[in-house]
Amino acid sequence: MRLVGEFNSVALRLVNEGQERSIEKIRSHLRVMVRRIEGALDDLNEVEEFFQPGTLTSICRVATEQDNPKKRIYEPGIMSITCRRDKSRATVHAPKTMKVPDRKAIEAFREALSKLG
Repeated sequence: MRLVGEFNSVALRLVNEGQERSIEKIRSHLRVMVRRIEGALDDLNEVEEFFQPGTLTSICRVATEQDNPKKRIYEPGIMSITCRRDKSRATVHAPKTMKVPDRKAIEAFREALSKLG
């Protein structure tokens, strides 16, 4: 949310102080923000990749081997990991509504920035 506020602030400065400030300074600041947004999208993508079956299967296998397999077994699920102990279970999962945002908008914005004179 802080990034959104910062973006709005820069946009307002462009409108209100466009004549006083260098367009290049504003464009440079917007490029920095675009890189930060892309970094956040990369982080979200890593979370999604972590919860994929291939990754979870390996993690659960190692966790079961390193823990005490007679007491606890780790099982992969769809976007989840479950720890089974006797008759109890504990599950960690990604939110069902989790979706990595589409990058098309940020790519279009980056292209628009590159076309500014």
